[in-house]
Amino acid sequence: MLEELHNCHVSQAFLEGFPLRKYGYTFDARLNAKDSWERKVVCSVLKDGARRFVSTTYPDEERYLKFLEVSSILKECGRLHPEIFQVCEKERTAICHYIGEFLSPLLLSEEAYRAIDAVLGYLALLDTMFPRKEIFEVPHTLRGFFQLSDQYPQLLPFISETKGVLPRLKEKGVCFYYGSGIEDPDIKNFRIVREDGRFQALTTDYDCWSDKVNYYWATGYFYASLRWLAKVSPEASRQCDEYILRAINVDDRREEFMLWLGALSGYCGYRRVMEEAVIENRMDRFQGKLEIINELDDKVSHLAYQLLKMEEGEDDGR
Repeated sequence: MLEELHNCHVSQAFLEGFPLRKYGYTFDARLNAKDSWERKVVCSVLKDGARRFVSTTYPDEERYLKFLEVSSILKECGRLHPEIFQVCEKERTAICHYIGEFLSPLLLSEEAYRAIDAVLGYLALLDTMFPRKEIFEVPHTLRGFFQLSDQYPQLLPFISETKGVLPRLKEKGVCFYYGSGIEDPDIKNFRIVREDGRFQALTTDYDCWSDKVNYYWATGYFYASLRWLAKVSPEASRQCDEYILRAINVDDRREEFMLWLGALSGYCGYRRVMEEAVIENRMDRFQGKLEIINELDDKVSHLAYQLLKMEEGEDDGR
C-alpha cells in the first residue's frame, strides 16, 4: 500500500484502485509533505462520500505499533487526541476521526496569539505525563548534526562549541526535568481544536513520541520553527517570535539553557537537506541559517559552561 500511496500523480487508475477502497474509503488528499513519506503517509479520506477521516500508513511495524500504543496512553490519561475509528492491520494503517485545523494558517491570522497559547499549554500538559528528573542527554537532532559535521568538516565551525561541551553535561551528571512529548515539535505537527470559544492544541505525530522531552526544550524547538512563517509574512513571523518570548516564563539557567538548546535543535533538524547542499556545493543557500546556528551555538555553549560551573560549585559544597 505504501508504494501505491507514494504515487506523485493521483491518476484515475489510482483513485479506482485506492488500497483503502475495500474498506469503503475514497481518497481525498495527502496531508503530509513528500519528504516525510519514508516515515508515514497521511491522507484525508472520505467514507460514504461525505464523512471525513484521516488515514496514516506506516512503512514498518514498529512505527505503526507505536502510534497505537501512544494513542492508548493518551486516551487513558484523558489527553486530547484523534480517536481511532478503524485499524487496518494488513496495511499498517490507522483510520482516525478528522479533528481540528492546521496551526500554520492561524499563525498568520488575528488569532495567532491564542493559537500559540494553546500550543504552549499543550506542551506544558504533556510535560506533566510521567515527569521525572534525569541526567542530561544530547537531543537526537543535534546528535545527527554532530555526526554530519564529522563527515563534512566544513560544518564543524558552526557547531563546534556546543558539540564539545554537551557531552560534559552528561559526564558531570547534570540533571533536568523531563516529561512526555514529541521529538519534532514543529508548527507543522500541531492542530488546533475550537471548543466553546476556547483553543486546544494537539499533535498527531506519535511515531516520534518520547517519554523524555523537556518542556523548555520543546518550546524552544517550536519557537525556532516559527521561522517558516517569514516566507509568507515576515511581519507575522516577527510578531509571533516576540509574543512567544514574552509568554515563556524562564526562571533559572537550566530552563534558559533548555529553551535555546531547543531552538538550536530545531535549526539543526534538517540533516538530509543540509547534507545534499554540502554534496552539491550549494551551502551558500543555507548561509543565513548557518549563521543563526553559529549564534545559537555560542549562546547554548555559554549557558552550558555556566551550568557546569554551578555543578562544580555544588560538588565543592557537598
